[in-house]
Amino acid sequence: MIMKMHQLSDNAYWVSSYAYFLMLSVIYVVCLAVFGAVVGIGFFTLNDIKIQVLFYFISINLQISLGFLMAHFVANVKVATAKHI
Repeated sequence: MIMKMHQLSDNAYWVSSYAYFLMLSVIYVVCLAVFGAVVGIGFFTLNDIKIQVLFYFISINLQISLGFLMAHFVANVKVATAKHI
């Protein structure tokens, strides 16, 4: 709504949302990997970091795209606040 008031398209909203969630997820994954390596958890020390980075990046993108897909189905307020019978 606010972006429409500023004459921005839907694409600008989705790109900025994607960039925000990607940045947030990358920060989380970096903290997870550094903590796991410092503590000495076997998963982080035995596996190659390149494979881990690739796996995390694919997982992050899948989670963000699934969130965008689910946003389509609850775009209507009535759907998001359905009452139980």
